[in-house]
Amino acid sequence: MSEANAQQIQTVTKPAHFTVSAEIDGFPVVIELEGKADALRQLIDKLKAIGATAPQKASTAPAKPAGAPVCSIHNTPMKASRKPGSYFCPRQIDGGAYCPEKG
Repeated sequence: MSEANAQQIQTVTKPAHFTVSAEIDGFPVVIELEGKADALRQLIDKLKAIGATAPQKASTAPAKPAGAPVCSIHNTPMKASRKPGSYFCPRQIDGGAYCPEKG
């Protein structure tokens, strides 16, 4: 490789880009930072020193109502089925068939 070619090949190193989310006195804050990992560590230490906390992760699971669901046809509590988390209405409807409502 010639000296001219060696000069053309350059290693380009870009600083890492960090995005930090925190809460300060209940307010959400997003900080963007470029640099090395030690700069990120310094930022986190400074945030902790002023009382910043990590944002609280919101639950993505839907809230389950307390107790058994209520049948929309009979307005009575449903019964738990053998399948965990599933419910059925044990009442009969006209003609002797069981209620089709499931919960």
